[in-house]
Amino acid sequence: MNNRWDIHLWARLIIPILLIPLLGISPRPHIISQIMVRAYYSINNDSPTEISQKLIHLVDYLPWRYDLRELTAIYSLEADNPSMAIIHFRHLAEANRLSLENQILMGDAAHMSDNLILAIGIWEASLNQGGPAIELLPRLYRSYQSLDDYPNQIKVLKSLIELFPSNTEYHYQLGLLLAITHPESALGYLLIASELDPSLTTAVQTIQRNFNSSLLIGDPVYTQMIIGQTMASLNEWRIAHETFNQVIQARPDYADAWAFLGETQQQLGLDGYASIQKSLELDPQSISGNTFMAVYWQRQGRYDLAFVFLYAAAQTDPLNPVIKVEMGNTLAHLGDINVALSYYLKATELSPRDPTYWQALARFSIIYDFDIKEYALSATRQALFLDPEDPVSLDLMGQIYIRLDDNYTAERFLLRALEADPDYAPAHLHLGFLHLLLGQTRNAYYELTIARTLAAPESPTASQANRLLQSYFSDPIAEQH
Repeated sequence: MNNRWDIHLWARLIIPILLIPLLGISPRPHIISQIMVRAYYSINNDSPTEISQKLIHLVDYLPWRYDLRELTAIYSLEADNPSMAIIHFRHLAEANRLSLENQILMGDAAHMSDNLILAIGIWEASLNQGGPAIELLPRLYRSYQSLDDYPNQIKVLKSLIELFPSNTEYHYQLGLLLAITHPESALGYLLIASELDPSLTTAVQTIQRNFNSSLLIGDPVYTQMIIGQTMASLNEWRIAHETFNQVIQARPDYADAWAFLGETQQQLGLDGYASIQKSLELDPQSISGNTFMAVYWQRQGRYDLAFVFLYAAAQTDPLNPVIKVEMGNTLAHLGDINVALSYYLKATELSPRDPTYWQALARFSIIYDFDIKEYALSATRQALFLDPEDPVSLDLMGQIYIRLDDNYTAERFLLRALEADPDYAPAHLHLGFLHLLLGQTRNAYYELTIARTLAAPESPTASQANRLLQSYFSDPIAEQH
């Protein structure tokens, strides 16, 4: 709370009360004086909630005291009572006593109340009245993000970039949004973002490569489809969802677009089933439709139904190693480990130069403790032969040697994984687990905490790190999950 309100508060509150009997304003000045004294005491000693309650009581007696209304609104906002804050800010506005500073706070109160339209209206008015753009534009951008209002996001981002020309996020987000509306204008912002933050280079190159490739087809709808798939691959699900919606509006019979729309809906917490079903109605042999329907049933725990759709996808595309891996994963969940293994092996046969499928085979062997030396160890060696510095393969090798009770070799590979990528959360998790096995609790706590920090909040890595922290350290943050 800004303590500018506390400096001369006693004088501001009490002097007018001393004048009340002389002016004949109130029949009960003694009562008001007592309330005023309690309010002053509260401001110096109580919580924002208690202060706001006393000020609300006081302003009921003195409705013409706009300075009290201002204090009441501000303390109500700090007390997480935005509805009450809005009431008093509105009184100030009706009396033309609402400053630009408090107008911004009134927008904050509306935002806290989940009334984004009101908040945006207030902040837009503040901006038009000369309010500080450096404070208002970020608020407007976040609100337009929440509403998926892409045209206004673009407008505000352009203004933000004028204010903050070195802000990576603003350049990157503007580039992503322009990719689905004006693709030819997007690349400049994306390249600046990658220059400001080299970790974005791979993502930007992927967008540029896929966009340029799509132009060779000469079909704007196809280009939009490729952009949507690219956004999905980068986990930009909201933007992907908007792109697939645009594709469907332009071409309602595009089966694959319906399938991808259904997947983006699931990623955003919606059901998605109807969209994927629409895809299969348009094209029963759609690989995307069958694959995403299989994923849908996997998420419901219906692996039997998932396998039916994976089998249909495999009939259309028998040489696709991704489908083989998913068939193996699904059969493993159904308990048919031996047949599951055959699908993982088939994936490595179909794409022997891609370490991804050797890693999938190794992971399957580790998870199900299925002949680790024969499959996990040999598969990971092959993956490392293809890419010796891949942190995923190095981490897998560390897990394997933990299973084989060779802790020295396990630690060596896990440390190599973190040398290759210090932010690879699974390697921190497994190194933390190894330290627990070795009785090195301080090191274990350090690595597990890093793993939890780096991992996505709902990921298996974060969940495992939380479980270990809670079990071995009574970690309060882990207990909240």
